Amino acid sequence: ETLLVRLKKKLGIEALTPIHRLDRETAGVVIFSRREDSRGAYQSLFQQREIEKEYEALAPHLYGREFPFTYRSRMVEGEKFFTMKEVAGEPNSETVIDVIEQREAATLYRLLPHTGRQHQLRVHLAALGIPIINDAFYPVALPCKQDDVSQPLKLLAVVAIIVVGKSLAAFVLVLLLRFLSINLACILTPRNRPAPRRS
Repeated sequence: ETLLVRLKKKLGIEALTPIHRLDRETAGVVIFSRREDSRGAYQSLFQQREIEKEYEALAPHLYGREFPFTYRSRMVEGEKFFTMKEVAGEPNSETVIDVIEQREAATLYRLLPHTGRQHQLRVHLAALGIPIINDAFYPVALPCKQDDVSQPLKLLAVVAIIVVGKSLAAFVLVLLLRFLSINLACILTPRNRPAPRRS
């Protein structure tokens, strides 16, 4: 029951292929290619990091830091299946962390990963003492929730920043991702927020 399988069944297009990866728990836009003759060009943009990924996350407030700042660490596979952990040594992961909005109970962060380690953003924020809200893996792996989406991970892939010097098609791709991400922003925004009191 992956997104790819569902789309193939719904659209009847067997040639569909994703051109980038998104963790199962992460919300956001996933781009698929239906044409074999052009998909390699788009996949290479992501593989060569010529499209910079951007994420937004809700997590507890972080005090004692000036924003933006860069967090680096060495990440390796954890003891539990499909988890990662930090160890001493030469950093192999890097994330720029900034604040978009301070809310009453949490902060909305902008995350710019300069490397693409598995669960990198989740591990980095947990290591800083501000695990992403509803993260079932970090800092402590909780019992498997199967496909329970009643408490989704508050992490949204905005996906891309404009690529300089690339084709018009790449520019249009970025604009499309930005437009679509607006419709997903509600994932990070509490519903039924009370109106501000009037004095």
